[in-house]
Amino acid sequence: MVVLTADLKRDELRSWKETRSFFCPQCRSPVHLKVGDIVIPHFAHRKATACRASFSEGESPQHLTGKLLLHQLLSTHSEDAILEPLLKNFTAT
Repeated sequence: MVVLTADLKRDELRSWKETRSFFCPQCRSPVHLKVGDIVIPHFAHRKATACRASFSEGESPQHLTGKLLLHQLLSTHSEDAILEPLLKNFTAT
């Protein structure tokens, strides 16, 4: 699993884009690694995807970055820090 964090340099990610393949962790279909100069690097499904779920549950780039930074901070103080998993078919009771 690849998590795009702030410590990854855009040049390194551009190299990955040319030499690696990436897949959605939910539907397993190929995704594009998008690395521009303005928007933060991210993965995107191809246009004709059948994946209806969103790995990030529709969270904004700022929210995702905050979660990743919090995970990095907590990981420096504990070996047990994990990113929250996506709960499929969860129903509140």
